[in-house]
Amino acid sequence: MMASFFERFAPALATLLLAPIIGVEQTGIAAISLAAIFILAIPFKGVADVLTGARTLTSEASLAVLIAITAAGTLASAALMIGAPLVADLYNQPELARILPVHAIAIFAVATGTLHDGLFQREFRFSLQAKRKGVGGCLGILAGLVYAWFRPDAMALAVYHVTATVSSTLLCWAMFRPELGRQADWSWLRSHAASFAFQSASQSIGQITIRSIDLITGLILGLYAVGLIRVAMQLYNLISAILVTPLANVLTSHLAQLARSSSDHGRLQAPFLSLYRVLSFMALPLYGLIGAALPMAVSLAMSPEWETAGHLGAIVSANGLSAVLIMTSNSILIARGQYGANLAINAFQAILSIIATIVGAQFAIWGVAVSVVVRAYVSFLFVLLILHRYGGIRIRTILANTVPALFCTGIAVGVYYLIQSLWRLGGGTITELIVSLMCGAISYAAISAIVQRAAVATALSLFFRSADQG
Repeated sequence: MMASFFERFAPALATLLLAPIIGVEQTGIAAISLAAIFILAIPFKGVADVLTGARTLTSEASLAVLIAITAAGTLASAALMIGAPLVADLYNQPELARILPVHAIAIFAVATGTLHDGLFQREFRFSLQAKRKGVGGCLGILAGLVYAWFRPDAMALAVYHVTATVSSTLLCWAMFRPELGRQADWSWLRSHAASFAFQSASQSIGQITIRSIDLITGLILGLYAVGLIRVAMQLYNLISAILVTPLANVLTSHLAQLARSSSDHGRLQAPFLSLYRVLSFMALPLYGLIGAALPMAVSLAMSPEWETAGHLGAIVSANGLSAVLIMTSNSILIARGQYGANLAINAFQAILSIIATIVGAQFAIWGVAVSVVVRAYVSFLFVLLILHRYGGIRIRTILANTVPALFCTGIAVGVYYLIQSLWRLGGGTITELIVSLMCGAISYAAISAIVQRAAVATALSLFFRSADQG
C-alpha cells in the first residue's frame, strides 16, 4: 500500500510545492512535457501487471522480459528525443525542446525497473516497493526544490521526475536482485505476447485519458490554463494517493494470487466486493470533504493567482465515486485474465475524454473541469456493464455496495457547508476550516455506524490486522 501511496503522492506533492515557485505558465509547460513522457513510459506498467498475474514465471522468462523491456525503453527514449522539437513547435514553446530530452533518461529508468515492479507485486514485497518509491520521491522533490531555488522554471519538475525515477530504479536493483536464467525463454514471452500487448495498450490509452486534458487544453486555451487545471488535478490526485490507489493495488495482487491458485474465478467475487465496499466507505468521504474544503485551503496556503485552481479541484473531486469503481474494476479483470475488457474500458475513457475536453474547452477552464466529471460518470456506467459481462458481478450488487457510502458522504458534506454558513470568522480561517472538516467527519462516522456496519467492521479488522503485522 505504501508503495502505491508514494507513487501517486510524490508527483502530486512535487507539483504543489514547485508550482507556487515557478508560476502558473511554467507549471503548464511542465505539464505538457510530463504528458508526453508519461504516454511513452506508462506501457511498462502494463508489463508489470501481466507479470503479477502470470501463472508461471521462471528465471529464464524473467531474463527474456528484462531484455525485451530494456530494448523497448531504449526505443521509447529515442522517440522522445527525436520528437521533442515537433512538440515544441506544436505548442510554440521552444523550452519544450530543451526539457523533453531530459525526460528520456526517466523513460529508460522506468523500463529497467519494470521487472522489479511485477515481481514485487507478484510476491507481495510491498515494503521494498515502499522504500524505493519513498526514497526516490523524497530525493526527487529535494532536487526539484534546489533547482527551482536557483532557476524557477519548468525544468524544475523535470529534474524532480528524472531524479525520482532514476534513484528509485537504482535502489530496487540494489535491494533485490531477481533470479535470472542463463538463457532467455523467448517461447514464454511469445505465449504471453497478447496479454502484454493488451495491457500495455490499455495503460497507454488510460494515460491518454488523463493527459489529453492537459494536451488539448494547452492547444485551445493556452499554457496558463494548463497550469491551473494540472494543479487542480494534482489536488484531486492527493486524495487518490492517500487511500484509493494503494488499496486497489493490494486488491489486484490478492485477486491475482487467488486466480493462480484456483481456476474457479467465482472465488474472486466475494473478496472484490468486500474490499470495494470498504474502499467506498473510506474513500468517498475523503473525496467529498477534502474536495469541498479545497477552495478555502488553497486560498489560505497559496498565492491569489492559484485560487481558481482550488475551485477547479473541488469540481474535479466530484468524480471520486467513478474513480473508486474504475480502479478496483481493474483488479478483478486482470486477475481473471480479461485484458481485452480492461483495454475496452480505457479506450472508451480515452475517446470520451478527448471529446469531452474539446467540448468543455469551448466554455473556458470551468468547462474543462466539468467535462472531467461528466466523462467520469459516463465511464462509471460503462464499467458497470463491463463488470457484469466479464467480471460476473451484477450491476445491482455494485450499486448496493455503493449507495450507503454515497448517502453518508452526502450528509457529511452537507454538515461541512452548514458549519461554513453558520460560522464565519472574517473570510475564512484555518480554525473555521478544521472545525468544519471535523464536524463533517464526525457526522459521517456516526451515520456510518448505523448505515454501513459491515464496511465499518471490515475496515476495523483490516486496520487491526495491519497493526498486528507491523
